[in-house]
Amino acid sequence: AYECWTQELEENQEPAPIEACRDQLYGLIPALRNAVAEAPAAPAKPAKKAKPPKGKTFVVNFPTGGSRLDDAANATLRDAVAHAQNFNPVQVVVSGYSDTVGSAASNDELSKRRAAVVAAALRIRGISRDDMKVNGYGEEFLAKRTGDGVAEAKNRRVEISVAP
Repeated sequence: AYECWTQELEENQEPAPIEACRDQLYGLIPALRNAVAEAPAAPAKPAKKAKPPKGKTFVVNFPTGGSRLDDAANATLRDAVAHAQNFNPVQVVVSGYSDTVGSAASNDELSKRRAAVVAAALRIRGISRDDMKVNGYGEEFLAKRTGDGVAEAKNRRVEISVAP
């Protein structure tokens, strides 16, 4: 439903399909919340950063607390997809991060949401789900070390590593 909605938004041709996909997504949200609320908590395990493939890395930045793609982010995504089209097969690792503002748990979720948004945008632009690994690391692996509660723009990012 999310992919349907984002694809229709990107095409931006007819309001009715955009609205239908959005309504379908919004209709699923309560069921997803219930499923998450009923799921047993997974035991905490230490974060282990996936080793990105050797290749080129593209960085998408986000505002504090945000996961929306702006014009600069979309330009970076276009560049990443253009680079990925040079390889068959291609390996793409999408890794989300956050700064230290807010709780560690909320930053973990935010980093996963950012990575998911970027991955969805890459899929819309032609990168196969099978060619991607998507991770969210929260406050772990800061690009710029800061204390707790510091809003650092370099840490609010998603890294896209593209390699053959």
